[in-house]
Amino acid sequence: MDAFTADLGQPVADRLLPRFLAEADEAVHALTAADKPLLNLSEPAETEHKLAGAAATFGALALHEALARIAPRAKSEDPDMAPLLAPLGQIWTETREASARPAGS
Repeated sequence: MDAFTADLGQPVADRLLPRFLAEADEAVHALTAADKPLLNLSEPAETEHKLAGAAATFGALALHEALARIAPRAKSEDPDMAPLLAPLGQIWTETREASARPAGS
């Protein structure tokens, strides 16, 4: 995320990053919630696509790569995506923690 901040400047990053974090929190929860049945199988594809784009924009590369692995199955509306979705929670936790660190650390 350092490159995002460097490209846009600290004031813009400070304004946009909280929104990305909040939206990503919701998206990761929606994708990984074990108690939520996937009644609409197109929903994971839409959520994955939106989050993958935002992750790439903000430089959250590990999250973007994990989502890229999910994309083909999400687009095909595969009901057995649980093994691919399972690691997202941990990846997002690590990404979120990294975003809280000062730039360059």
